[in-house]
Amino acid sequence: MRGLRKYLVNDFARRESDRSSSHSSAHLASGWYRNVSAALCTVLVAVGLPAGGLAQAQPADGEAIPCAPMPMDQAEILRAFRQSFITPDQKVDYAVFTNSPAMRALRQDEEQRRFSDYGNLCRYAEANARLKDKSALDVVFIGDSITENWAQADVALFDGQKVVGRGIGGQTTPQMLLRFYADVVALHPKVVHIMAGTNDVAGNTGYRSDADIENNLRAMTELAQANGIRVILASIPPAAAFSWAPDVKPSNRIARLNDFIQQYAKRRGAVFVDYFKILNNGSGGLRSDLSNDGVHPNSRGYGVMKKLATQALRDANISK
Repeated sequence: MRGLRKYLVNDFARRESDRSSSHSSAHLASGWYRNVSAALCTVLVAVGLPAGGLAQAQPADGEAIPCAPMPMDQAEILRAFRQSFITPDQKVDYAVFTNSPAMRALRQDEEQRRFSDYGNLCRYAEANARLKDKSALDVVFIGDSITENWAQADVALFDGQKVVGRGIGGQTTPQMLLRFYADVVALHPKVVHIMAGTNDVAGNTGYRSDADIENNLRAMTELAQANGIRVILASIPPAAAFSWAPDVKPSNRIARLNDFIQQYAKRRGAVFVDYFKILNNGSGGLRSDLSNDGVHPNSRGYGVMKKLATQALRDANISK
């Protein structure tokens, strides 16, 4: 484990010092190098960095790790970055955000945080504590940047009381499962909306088989149901390519995983909501009028998704 950690730290430093040079063809061909690099660096910018607190040095005697608030400049640039995906027809300028001092500092903080808080439980720890009347909570939306951006794009839906968003940019299903109890079960919602898998397909935290993704979705679903929480399972939105993982061809795999999600939802008595169908451009990609980058919906995309989400909530006996 120490050897792996040393490798990752050295790899991160090497990428920072050689940003202007392209990777060798041997490195590009290496799935291991691509996956590690994407997890630590590129994807943190491309998919959206988590905007919560950072875990500090681990205390002694099994005490909880304190979470420090994110510096204001980092929080502001992340919000602006997410907004660039949300505002229709806006060009997503990765270079502007990547080269900012705040983003560079955030990448370094993120690399440190992964070792002590892999699931990023710090992200919503304070917000969870502020939910004083948890019995009033109807729905938790858990997911990745697509869910995180949605909460920023539609504050009418995500009011912070009846409906809360628990999306974290760049996350994969094992990370969501790790924080599922703290961010969902412990809040005692009536319903949980689970939308996950995009970043697993992209390889953000390394290669993950279909069976691994399916098992993580099963675990979250059955953990919720065992605690009396009704489940809405969402299809993975369409994507023809990932800018941060150019070697990945996701369309067929997303379609295959969506078939599993639909069938599994039926077997478990969960509600299935099919965002893929309404966002699909007919070729497995995300419609250009509903997305600025082909992966993340913009406000128009979230508008059409909201109609389906509202019906799914009704099917789960929640009126919105």
